[in-house]
Amino acid sequence: MIKNKTLKTIEEIKAFSDPYRLKILNHLYMLGIPATVKQIADSMGEVPANVHYHMKKLEKFGIVTMVDTKIINGIVAKYYEPSAFAFNIVDTTLSDNSKKVYKAELEKFIDECFNKAETIFIDQLRKQVDNKNVEGIPKCMLSEDYIYMTKEEADIFKQYITDFVQQHSKKDSSKDKDKYHVFSSIVFIEK
Repeated sequence: MIKNKTLKTIEEIKAFSDPYRLKILNHLYMLGIPATVKQIADSMGEVPANVHYHMKKLEKFGIVTMVDTKIINGIVAKYYEPSAFAFNIVDTTLSDNSKKVYKAELEKFIDECFNKAETIFIDQLRKQVDNKNVEGIPKCMLSEDYIYMTKEEADIFKQYITDFVQQHSKKDSSKDKDKYHVFSSIVFIEK
């Protein structure tokens, strides 16, 4: 798996930004190991046929990669993993019509990310308050601020977040660690 993959075409962006495919990708990341369509479907509580269709689309555009095959009971089991830890979406020189599609797909993707993060945060906050968290303080943090950085500092900050998340994204069964959801957003504010 490479660190970053850039998606440049409308087809790649559409394949990536589909909410169901994002869910598949998230489950692949959560599993932390190459997985079969059946394993991913079980993790999602879905039917393998539905997952299989969308995995083929993800594979076609290089968003997931088949990394291994094994014969199990006479059936070839294909193991997939995300092709990259992070995906970048780049607006290349597109026609006006393509730009409209690009913007719509990008907005759909961003909405999905924000809505998912909001749902997870609120659900977990409610559970912690209902369960009367032992320390009396919910194990959640929400922060919204403006900060001032040079472009170089912003690049270092983004890379630090990416590296930290990647380093802690797989469950280590030998260590007693809790699971946290992280959602981050950094945007340059034009003057």
